[in-house]
Amino acid sequence: MDFFGVISYSDETDPRELRDKFTAFLRKSSLEPSEKEITDSIPGGLFYLPENINRLRTGQEKGILALVNGPINKGNICEVNWRSEESILENIIGGFFIAESFGKNEISLLVDPNGIQQAFYWFNGEYLVLSDDLRAVAAWPEYKKELNLNAVDAFFSSETNSFTETFFKGIFRIEAGQRVTVSKRGVERDLYWFLKFIKDRDLDLISSVNKLNTSLENVMKRYLENGSPDFALLLSGGLDSSFILGVLARIYDGPISTFTVGYEEKEGIQYDEIPKARVTAEYFKTSHHEILFTRDEFRDLLFGEYTRTMDEPNGNIANLTLINVVKEMSGRFSNVLNGLGPDSFFYSNANDFRYGSIYTILKFLEITGMGKSLEFMRGALMRMEIFDHRLNRIFFTPKAYIRGVKTMPPLNHYRKYQIYNPLMLKVKRQTELFYDDLLRSHLSLLGNNHELSDAMAFMDLKLVVHRNFIPSSCQIFPRAGIGVYSPFLDPKFMEDYGTIPQESKYFPWQSKKLQKIMAKRFLPNEILNRKKVPFKVPHVKWMLADFKPLMLERIFSSSHTGRIFRKSGLKEFLSIKHSPVVLWRVFLLIKWLDENF
Repeated sequence: MDFFGVISYSDETDPRELRDKFTAFLRKSSLEPSEKEITDSIPGGLFYLPENINRLRTGQEKGILALVNGPINKGNICEVNWRSEESILENIIGGFFIAESFGKNEISLLVDPNGIQQAFYWFNGEYLVLSDDLRAVAAWPEYKKELNLNAVDAFFSSETNSFTETFFKGIFRIEAGQRVTVSKRGVERDLYWFLKFIKDRDLDLISSVNKLNTSLENVMKRYLENGSPDFALLLSGGLDSSFILGVLARIYDGPISTFTVGYEEKEGIQYDEIPKARVTAEYFKTSHHEILFTRDEFRDLLFGEYTRTMDEPNGNIANLTLINVVKEMSGRFSNVLNGLGPDSFFYSNANDFRYGSIYTILKFLEITGMGKSLEFMRGALMRMEIFDHRLNRIFFTPKAYIRGVKTMPPLNHYRKYQIYNPLMLKVKRQTELFYDDLLRSHLSLLGNNHELSDAMAFMDLKLVVHRNFIPSSCQIFPRAGIGVYSPFLDPKFMEDYGTIPQESKYFPWQSKKLQKIMAKRFLPNEILNRKKVPFKVPHVKWMLADFKPLMLERIFSSSHTGRIFRKSGLKEFLSIKHSPVVLWRVFLLIKWLDENF
C-alpha cells in the first residue's frame, strides 16, 4: 500500500473520532502507523503514507497532497505548482496521484496521464475513501461488499475489466489522465489530459521520422538526467525494447542492465525470446540477466499469490513471469523501463490493415453511389467505427466477426453451451450496451475530423494499454518498490506523435514501417531486420497436462461458480480439447472471488 485516506463530508464529524476510527482501521489491517505517517493536509481528512515506501516522494502544503513515484524534473519537488496541471506535467516524469482541496467538502483527485500511479475511491455522501490498494477501500467498515457483475462479464470476455467501476460495486478507479471532483453535489469526472491529434500537414515521412526520434531522445534524456541510475530495461527479442536500448546506448554513458524471460528447453517450447535478446544485449554490451520460468513456478503462482497480487482478476498470462522478474530486481533496481506503446502507435496488428481495407472499399462505394445497394456493409462500417481493431477479444457475440474476430472458435460459440446462468446472460446484454457507450465516449474525444489511423491508435491506447498492460505492470512492479517508465508513452512524446499525418505513419500491410525507419538510426541491420518470432509460452501445455484436474476441482467446489455459470454447461465446455483460455479465466475469476467475497 502506498497510501490510504479518508475524508469526512459530514459537518458533524468530530476530528478526534475520525482519527480514532482511522487508526483503528489501520491496526485492524495489521498496520501500526506512527504519528508522522499520518497527515491531515487535506481539510476534514486523514492520509496514511507509509515511511517504508522509499520510492514515493510527497509534496504537502495545506490543501494539497501529492504522491510521486517517478523522477522529478531537476529533482526539486518544491518547484512544482501542484495547482497547475501544466506545471505538474512539466515537472513530474512518470506516475503521480494528487489530492487538491478547494475548501471543505470539495476535493479534486488526479492521476498521471497513463495511470501508472493507481488510485481507487468510494464515496457514500458521508465518507470519501481513497487508496492505491483496492482491497483496502473495500475493507472500510461503512462499505458493504457487493459484486459488480458487469465487471465479471468484461473480464471473462476480454481478460480484464474495461470499466471504471471495479469488481467491488460502487468503488471506482481513477482512470489515466482523469480528474475526479468529489463534493456534496456528488462525483464529477473529466479528462485533464488525453492524446490529441493536431496534425502538422507540413510533415512528410522523413521530417516525421526526425521529429519523433528527436522527441524520443529528449524524453529519455530528461528521464535519465532526473532519475536514479539503478534502472533496468525489460528486453524482448522484438523491435520495441531493442529500439529503447539503442537510444539508451546512444545517449547514456553509464552501465545498462537488461532482463529477459525465457523457458527451460526441457519444456519443449517452440520459440523463446532469450536467444534474440541475448544477441541484442551482447551487441550493446549490457549487463544482461536471463530468467527461466519453470512449471513449478507457474504452479506456485497459479495456486498461490497471483490472484492476491492483482487488485482485480487479470488474464494477461505474461503477468506471472513479471512477478518472477520483480523478485530478481527487488533490492537491486528502483526503476524499470519497458517498450509499451509502439504496437498501438505504429500498427503492428493485421486487423489494423483488414480494417483499413474494408474502410477504403466502403468509402469508394459511397463516393461512386454504389453504397446504396450495399447498405448492410454501411451498417457494418458504423458498428466497426465504435470498436477498436483489436477488441475482437472483448465480446463474443453473434456479430463479433464485424470486429475483426480472430479468436478460438469455441469462445465465439459459448452461447451454444450456455456457460452463463440466466442472470449473467442478462448482465452480458447490458454489459455490451455499456461497452458501446464507453467506446463512443472515447471516440467523441477525437472530434469529427480525426483520421482512421487516429481512431485505431487512440482506442488501442485507451482500452488495451491503459486498461490492461499498464494496470498489470503497475501493480506488480511498484508494490515491490520499483517505478515504471514507458518512453513511448511519455506525454511529451505522445503529443509529438499526435502531429504526424496519417500518410506518414499508416502504411497498409506494412507493419510498423514508420518505427522501423526511425530505428535505423539506432539499430544495426541484423537486429532491425530480423524476423519477429511469436512469443509462445508453455502455460497452456502445463495447465492441460498437469494442473487441469486441480483447477477444475477448485472451480466446481466454489459456491461462486453457480452465481456466474451454469455448471453443466461449463463442464461440457471445459471438456472441449481447445478450451484452455476459458479454463484459465474461469479459474482466476473463481479463485479471486473466493479470496475477496
